[in-house]
Amino acid sequence: MRIGLFVAGRNFYTGWRDATQGQRIDFEKMNNWIVESVGGTQLIGAYYFTAIDANAQTSSAGDKLASFLDILEVQPGFQVVRSPRRQHRGSCGACGAEVRLSSDCDSDAKLIAESLRLAAVNGYDAAVFIGVGVEHLAAIEAVQSLGKPVYVASWGASGTVHRVLKSAFKYIDLMDGLTSFEREGTDDDAFWDDSSDDVYEESCQVFLEELRAAEKKFEGGYVGLGYFITKWRSAQLSNSPEVRRRILDDLIEDGDVEMYDAVDGAQAIRATSQ
Repeated sequence: MRIGLFVAGRNFYTGWRDATQGQRIDFEKMNNWIVESVGGTQLIGAYYFTAIDANAQTSSAGDKLASFLDILEVQPGFQVVRSPRRQHRGSCGACGAEVRLSSDCDSDAKLIAESLRLAAVNGYDAAVFIGVGVEHLAAIEAVQSLGKPVYVASWGASGTVHRVLKSAFKYIDLMDGLTSFEREGTDDDAFWDDSSDDVYEESCQVFLEELRAAEKKFEGGYVGLGYFITKWRSAQLSNSPEVRRRILDDLIEDGDVEMYDAVDGAQAIRATSQ
């Protein structure tokens, strides 16, 4: 049975952080566990839909989210779909004070549209909606009306609205599988634990040299952030996206690298000095 995973990113991310205290997980193993839990034999894709604030790259919280998404994109089966988070202004009915509200409606709409599109063309046999709420209820019902059972998964059922649980074919608690896909220790951890200040400084210099080489290679010096962190090949630089991202964050803080918006709207990076 072919399984499609559709993830409401904001709810998944906050639920994971709150329920597991940020326990590191192996996302490929998590996908496999979910597929097996619903009786599936093949993962057709894990679609992660998330909304990004316009100033996300300039805040520490935004940096962490960007780093997480960069790493997630290279996990087997994952496709990250970003949308702008809409900001709305209003006033408090009680005191009249101005309030600002954010909305992930574009991201939710894309999740609904893609899950329905794939169901309509027989792209999967069953779907798993992860971290969804009442705003996805119509999609759950519509997909099941097309003959595709929809499972709902989250980090503990207490955070999932009863109407959603009732509409789903079955509920999957991701906490039940945490021991199967958590990561205790990795080569990335060893890099930070074993690296002296001199070794780390050398790694930063290698990063800068590779970034300058990439700028020379590509027309106009354009080096995509996600591309360099996850796909740029180097015999000297660590291949771990997590290690690369942490080095990049330090270089940006020190002023050696800057992040900017490319003409296509994507995030790009460049060395600030030669």
